[in-house]
Amino acid sequence: VIIANLFVAFALWRLWHLSLGGTTLPGKFAAILIPLIIIPGGVIDFFPVHNTGWSEVTYRNDPLIAWLNKNTTPREIFLTDRFVNHPILMAGRRVFYGWPYYAWSAGYDASKRDRVYIELFESKDPWKVYRLLKENGIKYVGFDGAVRQAQFIKRPNEQLYATYFPKVFEDNRYNGLIIYKVPETPPAKLSSLPEAATNMFDGGRGSDKGQFDGPTGIAVDGNGNILVADTNNARIEKFAPSGTFLGAMGIKGIGYGQLGAPNGIAVDRAGNIYVADAARHRVEKLAPDGNVIDEWKGPDPGFYGPRRIAIGPDHSIYVVDQGHTRIVKFSPDGRVLTFWGSKGSGDGQFDDHTSVTVDPKTNRVFVADPINKRIQVFDSNGHFLTKWLIPEWGRPYGFEDLVIDSKTGRLYASSANMNFLLVFDLNGNRVSSLTPRNGERLDRPSALALVNSKLYVLNMAGNRVTAIDL
Repeated sequence: VIIANLFVAFALWRLWHLSLGGTTLPGKFAAILIPLIIIPGGVIDFFPVHNTGWSEVTYRNDPLIAWLNKNTTPREIFLTDRFVNHPILMAGRRVFYGWPYYAWSAGYDASKRDRVYIELFESKDPWKVYRLLKENGIKYVGFDGAVRQAQFIKRPNEQLYATYFPKVFEDNRYNGLIIYKVPETPPAKLSSLPEAATNMFDGGRGSDKGQFDGPTGIAVDGNGNILVADTNNARIEKFAPSGTFLGAMGIKGIGYGQLGAPNGIAVDRAGNIYVADAARHRVEKLAPDGNVIDEWKGPDPGFYGPRRIAIGPDHSIYVVDQGHTRIVKFSPDGRVLTFWGSKGSGDGQFDDHTSVTVDPKTNRVFVADPINKRIQVFDSNGHFLTKWLIPEWGRPYGFEDLVIDSKTGRLYASSANMNFLLVFDLNGNRVSSLTPRNGERLDRPSALALVNSKLYVLNMAGNRVTAIDL
């Protein structure tokens, strides 16, 4: 701006001294006239700027501003909604995150703060929340309508703050704003509370116990324990039905029995675990304790990006060989029984199919074919039977998954781009849609597992598991 003004000043100076026909009067006249024309336009612009409220905060007689000035200092950090014109930010207070370009311009590591921000507003573990607040120097936490309804926050934990942190400000004129203070020492209610065990429902992005990084597979064993394929951490995590972390198995590497990017996972009646490793192009068969039993590389030319595994009532194992657009059927000892499929949109063809499941009663095989917007149904030998059209599917697609409840005759289908599940009867008729009943929102669901009328949904982007009682 300064350089531009210098150019303008130089141009006016040249006009003032410009000689035309032996006289400088025309140049002097133009040098005076141009600013006289521009100045009124600038004055007029002040009126809409003055009258707009989009980026203004009224300082006089404003309860929030008065409270901030009286009780806080400009260097204290607030956890608020990310809106770049949040009144707390406009009032001269520092915010933990703010809209991403604000975070970048302030020199924050936006990718790291993104994860911490979500945990602070979603975690149900009060000790974890308190530790994160203290580690990041946050003094106050503000909840308003923007936080409660934000798509960025899937399950706001306001009740946690209301229970354990003192409320210091509340006024409905600011979109239902409530401010909680972070005490210097743990509040009394928190001090008497034992630290919560790590659990899959809280999850969070990371590599610690019970955390995930882009998980894409989930299964339930005979004891009701939940196994999660923690894809980017190259491991399988095990949780109790309560969600408590029990242990992990798997070593990252390229050697025998090691994992690269575990995707689909299934458990047979003996407790053996089958893992589709998309990065190593093989299926690992593990004992219940995680020891390697065998690995399968598939029929010629071998697997290429296997994604999902399902087990039929006759113990046959079905693998989605996505890269070679086929379904491969194995016996429990690893013998290839049959395979079918080719790339395309015709009956029995696939285009980056993502999932397979088997009806325990009829042994029919259901395959998710999302780019072609359909579920295809086959007999156990791969003969095409029928197809169901799914208008909600298509591009972009993710890890659309299927699971069957044989007791109720229902099939549940997910989509990475929907925050709800689709429900069908086993004839392909749409019955309803399904969302969590507790107000929790799904976050790019990548896998489904069902046991005892409880549906477990793995949220790949949210790095957590959601349980839905059916």
